[in-house]
Amino acid sequence: MAEHKQLLETWFQRVWNEGDISGIDDMFNPDTKAHGLGGQALAGRDGFKVFHKLMNSLVADINFTIDHSVSQGDWICTLCTMRGKCPNSGQDVSMTGTTYVRVEGDHIAEGYNHYDFMGLYEQLCLVPDGSFEKCLCGDKI
Repeated sequence: MAEHKQLLETWFQRVWNEGDISGIDDMFNPDTKAHGLGGQALAGRDGFKVFHKLMNSLVADINFTIDHSVSQGDWICTLCTMRGKCPNSGQDVSMTGTTYVRVEGDHIAEGYNHYDFMGLYEQLCLVPDGSFEKCLCGDKI
C-alpha cells in the first residue's frame, strides 16, 4: 500500500537521514519491538533510541535509501542501502538489508530487520577482513 511505503520513507528520512529522534516517538507505538538489531528485540521507543544513538556514533552521515519495497495487508518489506562514513578514517561505508514492518494506522507496530552488519563492521575495521568467510568455515576470528 502506498501509505505504508510513505510511512517508511518518512521513517528513514527523519530518523536516519536527518537524525531526528523525535520521529521515533511519532512513528513507533509505545510497545513496538524491533527485532534483528542485537541479541534481543529492542523494546519500545526507548530501546530503539539507544540503538539509534549507538549507530550514529559508529557511522557518520548516515543516509538510507529504499531500493525496493513490497507490501501485503498491514505488512511492508523494504530492501534498503545505508551509506555513511567511518568517523575515524572518513572512508565511505555501506550496507544493505531489509526492514519488514507491520503498520497500525500511521505507526510502526513491530519490525524485523536483517542487515549486513558483519560487512559494515569489516569496513569500519572492527573485525578482520574476511571474518564472514572465516566464520562460515568454522574458524574463530
